[in-house]
Amino acid sequence: MGAIYSLYILLPEPNCVISFFIKILMSISIILISFKFNKKMFFKIFACFFLISIAFSGFTLAIWFMFKPKGMVFHNGVVYFNISPFILICSILVSYFLIDLINRYLGKHVCTEAFCKIKLFLDNKTAEFEAQLDTGNSLKEPFSNLPVVIVDREKVENILPREVNLNSYDKIFDNSSKMKFSVRLIPFSGVSQNGVLFGFKPDDMEIMTNKGNILNKEAYVGICLEKKLQYALVGPEILNVI
Repeated sequence: MGAIYSLYILLPEPNCVISFFIKILMSISIILISFKFNKKMFFKIFACFFLISIAFSGFTLAIWFMFKPKGMVFHNGVVYFNISPFILICSILVSYFLIDLINRYLGKHVCTEAFCKIKLFLDNKTAEFEAQLDTGNSLKEPFSNLPVVIVDREKVENILPREVNLNSYDKIFDNSSKMKFSVRLIPFSGVSQNGVLFGFKPDDMEIMTNKGNILNKEAYVGICLEKKLQYALVGPEILNVI
């Protein structure tokens, strides 16, 4: 959608007031497509979007006034770079590897605020494990729209009823415990694969932060069967009140 909006550079220059409102609508549509609508987060995301856009505009204008590089065009508030496909591809690769190196370096110094302990309660049983904030985890249970904590099966097997068979989705719903009313198959999509997670809603979820805060959250638990996870993965929506 951003690429389509860049064609705005080809239109005749409109009235500045009309241009302003057009750009506002463009920004809102991009945000809604990327993040969907969330009352609590929308204005924060909108503000971040504009701050980043203003910073980028200031940076490109500085380059324009200082160096006036060939192949750089401004029109209707849109900047165009006339560069070859080879340079574009090389720039993307270099940027990717630089960002990857920075992330790997910063990953060795992860802030302790990115970790917490979670305690689940189900049918008078408890399971406790460590969790890590994963900003890429925006997974939600589709019917209730509640966020999903992704855990390794070994961390929660002790609280699941014996009759629950995680290896056969067909038999998951055959158990007679009250848990069957909260069981869900939660579809997910990732960079490397798509599929479904076996999910359930615990009676209660307690989150203990490194600051000593204890929070009770309503969320689903999605069990990862394909690979072992060192930490459970918690999305920012669950930890946004910390």
